[in-house]
Amino acid sequence: MKKFVLILLLFFMSCVNLDAPQDEETVTCTTCEGESEETETYSSKVSAPNEIWREEITSNSVKLKWKRQENDKITAKYNLYQVKNFSSTETVVSNISETEYTLSNLEKEIHYSFYIRAVDDKDLESRNASNSLSFIPTDRNWNELGILSDSHYIEKSFMKENSFITIYRESSSTEKKIIISEYSYASSLPLISRQETFLTSDSYSGKYFYIDNQFYYVLIDSLKYNRLSLYKLNGINWESVGSEGFSPRFKYSDESYSPYNYITLIVSDGKPLLAFQDFFYDDKISVMAYTGNTASGWEYLGNPGFSSDKISNPQIISIGDYIYAAYFESNQNKIIVMRCIKTLCQWEKIGEETTTYGFSQMNLSIKDLKPFLCFKDSGEFIAKEWDGTQWNETIHTLVYDTILEKNGLLFSYSINLGYQTTQIKKWNGLEWVQLGSSSFYPGYYSSQAYFYYYLGKAYFFYLDNSSSIYRMMKFEE
Repeated sequence: MKKFVLILLLFFMSCVNLDAPQDEETVTCTTCEGESEETETYSSKVSAPNEIWREEITSNSVKLKWKRQENDKITAKYNLYQVKNFSSTETVVSNISETEYTLSNLEKEIHYSFYIRAVDDKDLESRNASNSLSFIPTDRNWNELGILSDSHYIEKSFMKENSFITIYRESSSTEKKIIISEYSYASSLPLISRQETFLTSDSYSGKYFYIDNQFYYVLIDSLKYNRLSLYKLNGINWESVGSEGFSPRFKYSDESYSPYNYITLIVSDGKPLLAFQDFFYDDKISVMAYTGNTASGWEYLGNPGFSSDKISNPQIISIGDYIYAAYFESNQNKIIVMRCIKTLCQWEKIGEETTTYGFSQMNLSIKDLKPFLCFKDSGEFIAKEWDGTQWNETIHTLVYDTILEKNGLLFSYSINLGYQTTQIKKWNGLEWVQLGSSSFYPGYYSSQAYFYYYLGKAYFFYLDNSSSIYRMMKFEE
């Protein structure tokens, strides 16, 4: 029996030959099981880029770009592959010497997906591949200004004249930072400046950024028993506006609670004003102003808790001598607008209340120096203008998208994840008109998308989950 086992062992050893690598990049394994031979070869000199992204997309072409890995031992070339379906790929072009390649003769409205591998001087491919980049060729109305390859989750972004600002936070056990980056967006998206700012306090539940001539940061302060604190940026540090924790406490203390529906900040004549759901007054609306005349620096504007029931979605604007406040009373299903004189505030209701049973989105803004109220109600969009004595309905239309109002101009946008498309429309006074192609593409299952209208131009900023980078698009008519 032992002799038989020994004979089998010798036979197996004669059939398997593990050849030593001839150089560091080649590993070969050969077996004589049956009559077949398998050889698997990769390069250890080069690595595929971590990111591949697109630029200059049109209805039939796109430019792909990537960065060479710093640890590559030689100058790599690249093979470009197209993913045909879940189980097959096709080589599009081999041995690309540059870190970019333009694909042409593409079909409009067709979904494409590509990735690349690096190739060394012996035509051996990298073991790893880049990310897969997906897109749909579209018309040239939407042009990509640039990308933000920062992997941080951007919490807030602002448009300013000739610059675009992003904000995100970093926290550790020893310090908490707010990173503010500013980009030029005139014809591309280069970084102008980036600064790390430091904050000593913390927040259980969300944040609210605002920009006027300065940056402001509102938080529900866990170090002050869930009361409001307001900071403004003074150079590199955030300084408290009045006392920290100046408001009554908020009843929520978990991350699932979003203060966006319960707090609104504006700055009027250089003074911050906050409207919020006041837990101390049965969740009714209160407005506080920073005056510097009290121990905390803050005081109520008019009576606190001046609504008749609990509220959400508080909105405030300032026009001339008046402050206007709008809010939704959820128990009564009503939208109510109030106003008061800044110097002697006594809140009074203006116009009739609006009953809505499918309330979802509301915005109070200024149009032609008058209050302009718009909201969504069960798939309908309604806009009203105040003429000094009553509310006049100016728009009533079906819409199921997110609404952006900018100085009386109305836009809607939606992301159709199933079909990988985005539709952006503008209200022309009679109907919704689409801006550009219906296949304007926001990346693979984009989880963040923001639409802006600034100085007569439309912009779309979103996170492209296919490459984990942010893209800025501009609409050219």
